[in-house]
Parts: sequence; structure tokens; C-alpha cells
Amino acid sequence: MKTLADMTVQERAEYRGTWCEIDTPVGPELAIYDQSRWTKEPTMLKPGHGYFEADLSKVTPRPDLPRAWNPDGTPPTGEWEEA
Repeated sequence: MKTLADMTVQERAEYRGTWCEIDTPVGPELAIYDQSRWTKEPTMLKPGHGYFEADLSKVTPRPDLPRAWNPDGTPPTGEWEEA
């Protein structure tokens, strides 16, 4: 699969809210791709840790995992239960 760096801005926009695998020196990490938050640069969200910028050549989308949110920011469709 292509990394986010291999994609156009429009292609990357479709992956907003998608879990991605980030290749790090200590091994793969998972985070959610969020096209932009406080900067014009693409950012990632690691729940419980916050937002950060990542080298997009090391970020691979994981469409096999459930989306965190849709590209337009709405919740994904599915069956939800109240806790």
C-alpha cells in the first residue's frame, strides 16, 4: 500500500479519520490521520496522547481497521450502543 507521502493532497483528504501505521525507530505505531489541525501540515492523532506531525513517507493508511471518523468529520456508520 502507498504511504501518505505518495498520495496527492486530494487522495490524502479521503483518508482523514483513518487509522494509519507509522514506522518508528521503536516499531510500528497506530494513529489517526487528521489532514490539518492547527497548522497547514498534515497531522496525526494518537488517542490519549494528542496531535503530532509525522513524516508522511512513514505513514501507511490501514483501511482494514474501522474509521475513527469520515473525511468530512462525521461519525462512521455502524451499529452503536450506549454504555
